[in-house]
Amino acid sequence: MRIIELKNIKKSYVNGDESIVVLENLCLGINKNDIITIFGNSGVGKSTLLSIVSGMLKADSGQVIINGNSLNKNNSLKIRRNYLGILFQDNNLLSEFSVMENLMLPMLINGQTKNKAIFNAEYLLNLINMDQYSYRYPRTLSKGEAQRIALLRCIANTPKIVIADEPTANLDENNCKLLLELIVKLNKSLDITFLIATHDERFLSISSNSYKLFNGDLSSNE
Repeated sequence: MRIIELKNIKKSYVNGDESIVVLENLCLGINKNDIITIFGNSGVGKSTLLSIVSGMLKADSGQVIINGNSLNKNNSLKIRRNYLGILFQDNNLLSEFSVMENLMLPMLINGQTKNKAIFNAEYLLNLINMDQYSYRYPRTLSKGEAQRIALLRCIANTPKIVIADEPTANLDENNCKLLLELIVKLNKSLDITFLIATHDERFLSISSNSYKLFNGDLSSNE
C-alpha cells in the first residue's frame, strides 16, 4: 500500500530576474513500512522536497498524497499532526525541560492526560534502554543521546511516517550506528515508514529503496 505519493511536483525559486527550478515534475511512490533514502549534493533540493511532503512548504504544482489524503492548505496541519513525525539535523530539544518532559510535551499538546503521557514516555525510553535518562536535561546528553531522544519525541504521538533531514550529520561513527539501529527497530516494531534525506551512505544498508536527487528529479541509487 502506498502511504506517500508524489505526483508531478514542481518547485522553483526566484533569484533576481532568474527563476531557479529545484524540483521538476518529480514523482515518487512510497509503500507502508518502507525506509526510503534520498541522496544528493547540498543545494539540490532535498530539504525542499521534505518540506513539501510534510506540508510546511507549498509546491508550485503537483500533488502530495499522505495515506490517501491529498495535501492542501486546509488540511496540512491536521495531516502533519495525525500522520507525521519530523526529525531535524539539530535535535531541537527544549533545554529547560527534562528528557521526560520533552517526550511528554507533544502528547500533552495532542490532548493526552498527564498520567498517560508519563506512561507512554516511559514506554518509549524503555524501548531503547534509556529509561535512566528520564530526569536528565539536554545539556547533559551527548549529541548521539540527544538525537535518539529527539527521534523518540517525534514518534510520541505514534505517527505513521517519520521525515528525517540529515539526522546523522552531527554524529560520530558509533552514535550513527546506534541511530540507524533505532530507526530499523522502530520501523519493524511500530510499523513506521521513514523518508530520509542524507549524505550518509551508511543508510544504504537499511534502505528499502534509495534515490538520488539531481536536476530536479529522482533516479534510483541502487
